[in-house]
Amino acid sequence: RENLSLIFIGTLNKRKGMDLVIRALAEVQLRNWTLDIIGDGPEKETLENLVKLHGLEEQINFIGRIHDKAIQREYFKKADFSISYLQAGLSVLTSLAYGVPVIVNYKAISGGEIENVRNFITGFKVSNEREFLSLLHFLIRNRSISSNMSFSAKEHYWTKCNPESFVSQLASIL
Repeated sequence: RENLSLIFIGTLNKRKGMDLVIRALAEVQLRNWTLDIIGDGPEKETLENLVKLHGLEEQINFIGRIHDKAIQREYFKKADFSISYLQAGLSVLTSLAYGVPVIVNYKAISGGEIENVRNFITGFKVSNEREFLSLLHFLIRNRSISSNMSFSAKEHYWTKCNPESFVSQLASIL
């Protein structure tokens, strides 16, 4: 694959920060990346307009909701990184389960899922849009990094995050 493939999965609402992601992506000089946005929500039209405003229709695809896990799996199979910018919830665990490293903001709203994102192992944590933009340039220039991190992401999920390992860890505490 030539392009860096990014994915977002979730409800399109303001608190997810996808407008910030799109604005940062608009500043990437090279256009050798794509972003598949899986989901729907009250911000969809605003985000579509923002994509048009920045001329990113070729790079950003609004897929809509996908309930079929087999179809969802196909999107994750082609993704290099998942973005959960300002809200790092179940999408973090879903991405790791598929072996897709995650990019989050350090200040993302989270029920603890953000703790599973470890720099250069299961994903990246950035402080702001400037860092996000720098990271994107780095990832575009260093394409092999995602395949190296993919194994770590999947291994982390299956040893630390899946329900069976969680119950096992809990039982060992009790």
